[in-house]
Amino acid sequence: MLSATSGIASSRYPPADRRLAGHARQGDTSASPRSIRSTYPGFTPDLLKNQVRTNMGYLTHATCTRRNFEHRSFNLPNTCRVIATDKAAYLTFYSSSAHGRNSPCLYARAPGLLYTIALQQFDTAWMNSSPAHPAPQP
Repeated sequence: MLSATSGIASSRYPPADRRLAGHARQGDTSASPRSIRSTYPGFTPDLLKNQVRTNMGYLTHATCTRRNFEHRSFNLPNTCRVIATDKAAYLTFYSSSAHGRNSPCLYARAPGLLYTIALQQFDTAWMNSSPAHPAPQP
């Protein structure tokens, strides 16, 4: 499985073995803290950074015994999430004015145009990423 959310971290198996991947996301960098607080009442300045650290720590621990697994970091606008397997993809589109859980999610079976677009979105994040190292805990 492939999973990517525009933000700070993604993980992916090589194309030959796409069974598991994880993701962590960073908030929309174009949104102001005030607009984020209006959507996420519990938002604090370090909240997203701490969530990313927690997710990276979890992924590092969960994948430490797995071969062919790589964590990647990227800094792209937080516009969507992609979860894809060899059979289907889920595309969740984020809005700057709604919580992610209230965002529309599309299901696309492979092969097909929407499935191909989902993989292209993932590949864009992957090509614009670099190897990630677990963030140190505060």
